[in-house]
Amino acid sequence: MSLSLIWKFLKYLRTDNNTTGSSEKFNNADLNRAIRLVDIGEIKSILESGLSSFNGDRSDRVPAVLECVSSGIPGDKADSAKCEILKLLVHAGADIDLRSPETPRGDRLAGCTAALLAARQGYVRCLQFLVESGADLSITSAAGETILMVAAVNNRVNSVRYLIHHLSPSLLDHKDKTGKTALMVAASASGASKGRLQCLDLLVEAGAELDVQDQKDFTALMLAIKARNTATAMFLIRHGALVNTTSLFGETPLMLALQTGSADVVTLLMEKGALVNSVPGIAETPLKYALKSCEDETVGVLLERGAISSTVSREGETLLTFAKNGKMLKLLRHGLDPTLSRRDRHFVHSAIISGQRDAIRGLIMHGPISALTVAFLERQPDIAKYLIINRFFTQYDISRLCWESEIHQRLSQNRYTVSHEATQCLEILDFLSKRVLSLRDLCFITISSALSQDFDLDPYDIPNGRNRWVCTPTFRERVKLLPMPPFVKRELLHQTPSAALRVCVWDEIVLG
Repeated sequence: MSLSLIWKFLKYLRTDNNTTGSSEKFNNADLNRAIRLVDIGEIKSILESGLSSFNGDRSDRVPAVLECVSSGIPGDKADSAKCEILKLLVHAGADIDLRSPETPRGDRLAGCTAALLAARQGYVRCLQFLVESGADLSITSAAGETILMVAAVNNRVNSVRYLIHHLSPSLLDHKDKTGKTALMVAASASGASKGRLQCLDLLVEAGAELDVQDQKDFTALMLAIKARNTATAMFLIRHGALVNTTSLFGETPLMLALQTGSADVVTLLMEKGALVNSVPGIAETPLKYALKSCEDETVGVLLERGAISSTVSREGETLLTFAKNGKMLKLLRHGLDPTLSRRDRHFVHSAIISGQRDAIRGLIMHGPISALTVAFLERQPDIAKYLIINRFFTQYDISRLCWESEIHQRLSQNRYTVSHEATQCLEILDFLSKRVLSLRDLCFITISSALSQDFDLDPYDIPNGRNRWVCTPTFRERVKLLPMPPFVKRELLHQTPSAALRVCVWDEIVLG
């Protein structure tokens, strides 16, 4: 066979492979290596030899036309060199809309075209050349990302600026497979970057929607807060992003900011009108998130702005569930009703164990709990004296406590010897059994007993269909409805609020 026939055959193979991209006759490792090294002379030589496939073959992870713009250090110098290589490849017949192969691992570059990769790297000259050569900018990656998303998430300001002027307006708010737009993808990107705010500013100026929600109903603002992008979140708030949207999980921007500890964002959200109480139909509240996050200062700010909640979860949880002893008083002083849930009576137990007198006083003055019984069971004579001096008695304390054999047995029994504290508690019980109670106190105890007689029901005796933990109406609400003078109502609330309620099941108390 003559040399001319061999050369024609090789040219045929080259043309066939570059047109269909399906031939396996070429190994393009040398071409891709030359591209990575930006060796223009070697690239020209390989292309002229006809022994390479710039559209790739099955042995290539990335075809040459994509290798050109998929790597390298961003910058004008690299952009110019890459653009020159790209021109050589396109002039030789490279497919500018060729997509990178998809991988089983779900590579982020899968399904990308040269234009997508150029935008990702910030190669604006390359991008401009591809657009002038007829590249299709509407092609998305395998993950459904548009070219604008790819540029914005990588903080390529110049790419974003160029694309905004060359893309169809419909692609500005195009959503990927998770329902996110370019603005949302940029807002949720991790890590701090000066370029991000510039990209966001360009998108907002171009008319990108601020409050689009993804598949989980998160907005760009909520995604920025979740990603702890404080500057991005504050940018979006100042540009008018809605501050009271709700996610699929019942979270608002304020709740997310409290959860992530973004104090500046919390302050700005409240200044812009974020709701400090629960959104209708949602059990979660900002105050609950603040209590969980141990944000003492924020708890105080929320309370000052009127945050409080009367909701009781299906498990009997109220705000007291998440409040430490030091925060109980804050909640009570701002109007939290501790008689909302039958489970709330347990908080005085933990307060007594830790000797938190202020918390005990606050709880007793606002709700029906037999604290004196707990004090004796915990062998806390000082707390017992404190309660007696302040006349915090329940009907159970007066009628049965001093003669309750089980309490005497618990105080008298010890693994080694009866402690000094237990002896003191027994002496106090003896004193109470001989004390004469005034008619005035007995009257108040009788009234409050009648008001709260059904509060002592076992939660599991409550009929189905009702939240078994909820006390409805609460003790406080019942006192308000009484046809009695205000001073009597105040006395009932602050002197003998607990009446019939007592500790029914000793096993529920965690003994020290």
